[in-house]
Amino acid sequence: MPKSFMKVLYSVIWTGIFLLSSIVIVKGSTLMGKNIEEKVNQCVNHLGKNISIHMLDRSSPFFAYSRTEINEPRKSVAECLMNNWNLFSYLNTGMVPDTILEYDNDALDISTMISEIDHEEKTNEIPIIVGEEYHEQVHKTNFEKERFSDRNVQEKLDKIKKEKDSSLLLKYLYVVDSTTSIDKDLFQVDKMLNRDFSIQKSKKPQILIFHTHGASENFSDSKDGKIEDSIIGVGARLKKILEEKYGYVVIHDKTPYDKISGRIDRNKAYNKSLEGVSKILKENPSIEVVIDLHRDGVGNSKKKLTTINGKPTAQFMLFNGLSRNRSGPIAYLKNPNLEGNLAFGLQVKWKAMELYPDLTVSNYLKGYRYNMHLKERYLLIELGNQNNTVEEAKNAMEPLAEVLAEVLKGQ
Repeated sequence: MPKSFMKVLYSVIWTGIFLLSSIVIVKGSTLMGKNIEEKVNQCVNHLGKNISIHMLDRSSPFFAYSRTEINEPRKSVAECLMNNWNLFSYLNTGMVPDTILEYDNDALDISTMISEIDHEEKTNEIPIIVGEEYHEQVHKTNFEKERFSDRNVQEKLDKIKKEKDSSLLLKYLYVVDSTTSIDKDLFQVDKMLNRDFSIQKSKKPQILIFHTHGASENFSDSKDGKIEDSIIGVGARLKKILEEKYGYVVIHDKTPYDKISGRIDRNKAYNKSLEGVSKILKENPSIEVVIDLHRDGVGNSKKKLTTINGKPTAQFMLFNGLSRNRSGPIAYLKNPNLEGNLAFGLQVKWKAMELYPDLTVSNYLKGYRYNMHLKERYLLIELGNQNNTVEEAKNAMEPLAEVLAEVLKGQ
């Protein structure tokens, strides 16, 4: 074969590889119909970038964009779409061959590249939490291992405490999302378990319960429009138990932060709840504990369910934002309370495992911050899922209140 031909062949191959690495793919759900091409074109034209658009396959909703600038248009097109349209069922945006981003009404993972770009905090929308179905797909064994016997639980806790091994702690009690990274200095067993979270009871408000996604999280038998049947109604039950049985003064903020301009917008809800909760904390400086109570979501009919004191009870997950991506800390999401957040979440998980071994699933660690910087005693709780009943969800509030009261009582 002539050398000149080989040179041309190599040149074509390398050019193809270069072009492939310079493409952004946008995949729209078939539910979007033909509108997706129009909306993508509007975003591209609005951005004014030197970006060409062409169909990859007219029989499917895939579009490709050659990029001329680093980070573009992966960042800008994706952000334009997210900012201007409440995106439908699925929208995946990625740069071949990098990891694809996932946008969904129950899931939003923004890439490491985007998270490293220093946005102004006020314009940075916080991604919502991925549902349990995603967790099981990525970390199926981690969730299966949670069904411990009482003896098995105590053996594991004793082993962690004895060996003081952060790797063991993370293995047994946590699931780590692939979008973040772990700084093991934050997971020193003794330091986390011995941190004092006790508070003295007062006649002033000490605990705040609110719901970032209060308008959109209901249960299998919830009646439409009945707040008592929503996650907000479950929060009311928790408030009642904490006040009447344990003597704490509790504020329950029932604001539907995910209902914005008359429609559900779960992505901007964290921005709205940050404003609302910050205002409440400023007006009530005596508040020492903040609980953002959610209902989890899955893509199947499986419940998160156990039995406690003879009652069907929804299980829950404690969630922590680490303000870290895979490369390290996210500069614009500082959290001076991160160590406290993690220690508080661990102590609640630990006490729950001692009292009710099957009440919780693994604590979940992800990037971003989720407003947890507001207080060190901050819990983001994902309770049950849409397949659980209102009764099962409310039944979980009794053991949750007991666990919380034990941690706040101190050693």
